[in-house]
Amino acid sequence: MTERTAKVLDPLGVPWRFEVRTGEPAAELEALAAEHGADMVVVGNRGHGLGYRLLLGSVSNRLVHHADRPVLVVR
Repeated sequence: MTERTAKVLDPLGVPWRFEVRTGEPAAELEALAAEHGADMVVVGNRGHGLGYRLLLGSVSNRLVHHADRPVLVVR
């Protein structure tokens, strides 16, 4: 995955980083964005249905509603 990301973003001069963390995903993404002074958080959305989201929640949904910076959700 990092090779594909580098192939697309490096020629454009877009800074990016890959890190592995443990914990609640949305909270960790918020903390990571704050630590690195990110202008925006970009996350994917797997497109699970309402039942799945009600039972397990949605990282992208939480970020959209609670993050202190813009969030771009990619489907």
